[in-house]
Amino acid sequence: MNLRNVRAGMTLLADGGFRCLREGERCEVHADEKGMLYIICKHGRHYLVAQVDDYLELVGLRLADQ
Repeated sequence: MNLRNVRAGMTLLADGGFRCLREGERCEVHADEKGMLYIICKHGRHYLVAQVDDYLELVGLRLADQ
């Protein structure tokens, strides 16, 4: 999923490979006061901009089936 298509309120699933999230964990997307998107992890805020490749595709996270 491309970061441009992610909005606050969406639910993402962690695919694995995270130290701060369990594989399959459901994570609601939030926006901070500047509009930067993040999910809550066991370390605090995990900003989605840190989870994209060169094409802005999310790595390690996917859209949860609603």
